[in-house]
Amino acid sequence: MYPTRYGTARNILPLVSALGWGMVAIGVGTVVIALTGQSYMGAALALPGLGVVIGGLFCVVNVQIAQAVLDIADNSHRALAVPGGETPSAAPPAASPYMAPAGAPPETSSYMGETIEKINHRYIWNGQSHRTLGKAKAAIKAAHQP
Repeated sequence: MYPTRYGTARNILPLVSALGWGMVAIGVGTVVIALTGQSYMGAALALPGLGVVIGGLFCVVNVQIAQAVLDIADNSHRALAVPGGETPSAAPPAASPYMAPAGAPPETSSYMGETIEKINHRYIWNGQSHRTLGKAKAAIKAAHQP
């Protein structure tokens, strides 16, 4: 097993899971006792028991989701690790998906002294991508307001 960076969470999750399964057992016991009893209150006592069963199952499901998230986080950390055991401080710069195709100059617009480029049906200003020209202009206007 690889070392984890989330030891406290991994130690608490089995306790929460046990609590959830305990709730399921208590809820099932309550439902069984309520429905097999001779009391007229049987059905009324069975409903809270079902609620406890559902609550317990939610606890168990949430624990499994949390364990999956922790596994993903640990795997991501391991994937980013370099052979010396250090994690890189920053990822190398990737090519922007908003770059113009080779040989084709991007369309440009000016607004409040700023240049907006249209590349691949997106409007790019200051490294930010906007779906419409109006949204790009709104971002420029917001940046110029004191």
